Amino acid sequence: MHPEKSSTLTLICPTCENPLQLSSSGLRYGCRQGHQYSSRELDQALREQVYRTLSTTMRQVQEQERLLRLLTKHGLLPQSEEQLPLPPFIHRVLALLTNPRPND
Repeated sequence: MHPEKSSTLTLICPTCENPLQLSSSGLRYGCRQGHQYSSRELDQALREQVYRTLSTTMRQVQEQERLLRLLTKHGLLPQSEEQLPLPPFIHRVLALLTNPRPND
C-alpha cells in the first residue's frame, strides 16, 4: 500500500495479529490478511478480546489458588512455597473483572 493512501497504526488485528492499516478514507481498518473493521467494529472486537484474555487469566489464578490450597491441606507443599505472592497488578485485574465499568 502507498503511504499517501493509508498509514500503519500501532493497532493489531484481533483476528490474525497482523498490523492494521487505516484506509485513505479514515473509516476502515484492515490487515494484510484481508480482515476489515469499521472503528466501531474494531473497538468491539478489541474489547471482546481483552475480556476473554482477562477472564482466562482470572480462571487460571483461581485454579492456581485452589491447587495451592489442596497441596497445602495434604502437606504436599513445602512451607516456603505456601504463600507464593501474586503479581501486584493481579488484584486490579480481578477487581476490574468482578466490577466492570459500563461501556463508555
